Amino acid sequence: MTIRETLSKNLALYRNKAGLTQSAAAGLLGTKKTTISSWERGISQPSADMLVAIAKAYRVPLSDLCGADYIVEYSPEEKLIIEMYRQSSDQEKQTIQKILAALSGGKQK
Repeated sequence: MTIRETLSKNLALYRNKAGLTQSAAAGLLGTKKTTISSWERGISQPSADMLVAIAKAYRVPLSDLCGADYIVEYSPEEKLIIEMYRQSSDQEKQTIQKILAALSGGKQK
């Protein structure tokens, strides 16, 4: 499968996983439904800036959207923890990081 084919397949896959129609995705991204359709059919490709916007809108890592060799699937609990962390203040994030470091014995990847 070519990079273009992988990208077009993943654009549709992750849009659907995000629960968005092509019209809804177009509205979020400030483009037209026909443009979304063209990207998903491999007729055209989004710009690099638009790929970043798409990854954010679909809440997926850019590497996955572009066809990394693996896809990380998070459990509902992991997704909740990630979302809660993202919504935390900087001070709360520092506290969370200290707690996790203590729980792991100071080991970090």
